Amino acid sequence: MDHVPLVVEIVSPGSEARDTTAAFRTAEADLLDELRSCASGQELLAGGWDGDVTSAASLDAESAVPGLHGGAFTQLPIAESPQPS
Repeated sequence: MDHVPLVVEIVSPGSEARDTTAAFRTAEADLLDELRSCASGQELLAGGWDGDVTSAASLDAESAVPGLHGGAFTQLPIAESPQPS
């Protein structure tokens, strides 16, 4: 199966991205508890999806991400992200 090369362009984040990053950094230390206590987490827990909430709190747990190609998802490797200097 042919894969399309992943090209990442580094751009300056907008205000929404900065706000989201700040919110994540605030929750990161207690991420599982934060996810369990939010409205969506509560809905998942009520539906018996405890494992999904726990998985969502697992950082850097996967070595690939899904990519949509030709109407189907394929596994794409996670590239090393360039670190800002």
